[in-house]
Amino acid sequence: MTTHRTHTPARFGTLVAVVGVWAGERPRRAAAALLWLAFGALLASATATREVGFTLQISYAATALAVVVGAPFALRGWLRLPGRLRIGAGALLAVYALAALVGDGGGLTEQASRSSHRDLVYLADLVLGLATIGLVVGVADTPRRLRRLVMLFAGGVGLAAAYGVYQWFALHFGWPLSDTNTAPNSDGFSIGHRFQGSGILGWERIRGTFKEPLFFATFLATGLPVVAALTCAARGRARLALAGILAVVAVTLGLTVSSLTWGVLLVCCAVILCALAVAHGQIRLAAVMGAGLTAIVLVAPVMFADPSALSAVTGRSSTDLRATTHNRTDAWSRAVATFESRPILGHGPGQSAVRLAYRPDGTALGPGVTAPRVFGSAQGLWAASLIDGGLLALAGWVLLFGALALWVGRTLLLRPNPLLAGLATSGLVAWLAAQLAGDRLDIRVWLVCGLVAAAACQAREPQAAERGEQA
Repeated sequence: MTTHRTHTPARFGTLVAVVGVWAGERPRRAAAALLWLAFGALLASATATREVGFTLQISYAATALAVVVGAPFALRGWLRLPGRLRIGAGALLAVYALAALVGDGGGLTEQASRSSHRDLVYLADLVLGLATIGLVVGVADTPRRLRRLVMLFAGGVGLAAAYGVYQWFALHFGWPLSDTNTAPNSDGFSIGHRFQGSGILGWERIRGTFKEPLFFATFLATGLPVVAALTCAARGRARLALAGILAVVAVTLGLTVSSLTWGVLLVCCAVILCALAVAHGQIRLAAVMGAGLTAIVLVAPVMFADPSALSAVTGRSSTDLRATTHNRTDAWSRAVATFESRPILGHGPGQSAVRLAYRPDGTALGPGVTAPRVFGSAQGLWAASLIDGGLLALAGWVLLFGALALWVGRTLLLRPNPLLAGLATSGLVAWLAAQLAGDRLDIRVWLVCGLVAAAACQAREPQAAERGEQA
């Protein structure tokens, strides 16, 4: 017993010392450097990837390493956020963990490497996403550090847009490097160039370094408000350079011919501009933006039901537009039907892709060749969450992001500034787009949400931010 009492304080002191070093300046700088890489590499979504049971992206790997290196700062970041956000994050994680325990998860024999331990992989992805928000808040704790991450994000968007313009010409004229993707296409089994449909001038739609034009357009639309905010705040040559980047991003967004993304961007911009007008007491502008938002909301369902009216604007055929809409609505119908069999806690994390699996048309592989069954998509986080974790999972997502939206919205009304407005718009675009495509939140969404939360923290703690900046 004496030996135990003698060595316990020494061991405790060693543990405290290790924790102190882990929370020191060097780990913070290392985590910050990895976050710089993560933000800068977001444009490499479907290129320079590796298959490790899932498609591993550079930004994903860099973020995971940053979370490990900077775990104390991720915890510190979450402690800076409101309590209701921590409750929402904890509740969401608890629901998915419970769904994993009671779920009836299975896999696909044709996708054995991607099916094993799917629930654990999804839970790890969720933990990483939540930790990413805290890490960005904890590392970007001064205006200068936050601006550095924002500039890296904006720079990556600009580079992606520049390549998109080149790709538009390269695909048409047969230039080199017209497609640099290494990840499997959205069909789940092919790799390399795949015709994305006709768009402006009848030329092929561009997808940049993303799987689909929709995903590329979402990335550009997420970055465009941030570039616009930086342009408004800049002066001199910096403003001219940023204005040029803004123009390239806008043009490239048009070349993706993604009407869904255009609509999402218009809605989000109208919401934030209306909030800014109210914050500045500009009642007439608020009324105009409110009326515009109402008109968009009323027209959107009509356009979605019959998208052929967009054919003349987008250059896409009515058949192509209707097929895209049918695929999405069909996926939603199948997701709801699957959810009804286990409505409370669902089938388990990651099961939406398994339950909606399908066999693509194999004619492209050659006569008599049958394509393997591949994972399907619920075409939206809300639909995927109903299959994976039932009503409780959907409630968890609403609780978490509802709390974040209310907190950021209130901060924007009380302390409006261009950067927070731009980031809030970007976060809203990323979140709304995730409700219309995909089965989970991409790492890009988590990183952008971290920027939004960090900007809101600094807006609410201006004196603390100034002291940190001077230090």
